[in-house]
Amino acid sequence: MPEYTIHGGAEGKRRLEILSRTIGPGTDRFLKKAGISPGMNCLDLGCGSGDVTMAMAALVGVYGHVLGVDLDEHKIQSANASVQQRDIKNAGFKTFNAYDLKDESAYEVVYSRFLLSHLGKPEDVLQKIALALKTNGIILIEDTDFSGHFCSPASSDFNSYINL
Repeated sequence: MPEYTIHGGAEGKRRLEILSRTIGPGTDRFLKKAGISPGMNCLDLGCGSGDVTMAMAALVGVYGHVLGVDLDEHKIQSANASVQQRDIKNAGFKTFNAYDLKDESAYEVVYSRFLLSHLGKPEDVLQKIALALKTNGIILIEDTDFSGHFCSPASSDFNSYINL
């Protein structure tokens, strides 16, 4: 996978499952507070294994739709299997590079969790997200700020980790 440094495949899926169990309740509150409502058309950019996509699908109801996209084919296959198994008809998934987003005025909501901090040019993706939103659309971002990391005593190994 170009540029993305975290492992994909089955190992990446397991990591995302742990992450989802850990911060999922906070994400659910965030989505509800942001005003996702029935009938909305939403994009989950960098959806991983689709946990948030499926949570959003429950909020938009049968007249809404959520598309989850991710660069990792393995995670997308797993997400598609999950929606089929759970009989979720208002969510879909496809393999997709966030830099290739070209939709214009297509979504009421674009959501992304822990994607932008892993991109070399997150500002490019943010501009594309803005174009993909309908008038009065909502951008929802959950991400991390690595600038707060520190290590005492100083460690060259830790510095290498931050630089990666």
